[in-house]
Amino acid sequence: MTTYEEVIAEMKELRTVKARIPKLGKLMNAAQDAQLKRLLQDAVTVMQSLDLAKAPSPRNKGVAVRGKTTPGAIYGATFPPLVKLSEYCEARAQAQKPAWQVEAERQGWVSDWKAEATRNGWTPPAP
Repeated sequence: MTTYEEVIAEMKELRTVKARIPKLGKLMNAAQDAQLKRLLQDAVTVMQSLDLAKAPSPRNKGVAVRGKTTPGAIYGATFPPLVKLSEYCEARAQAQKPAWQVEAERQGWVSDWKAEATRNGWTPPAP
């Protein structure tokens, strides 16, 4: 299971906010993808700052969790950081690329190095 699939699975799990934050934190610390780390940090920050124990309001509409002790899933929540996190992970999980490859490509690494080298003037040795 890729890191992206693990994040999606965690978002779909029924957990309390108090139990979910450390789980997302562990995934964030283990992530090799810098963008994923930022999105996880934003999601954790939002979860920490929301006062979910209050009555439902437009501010916390769409989250299955309505109290700090009420378990719920955050997958499908309407908070922008959670939406960005789920969309990012879904796209990367569908691409079937490991986190290290996503980060390497973001840094300029090219998976088809022979084609790239040939395009830049390299001639392969004769057999």
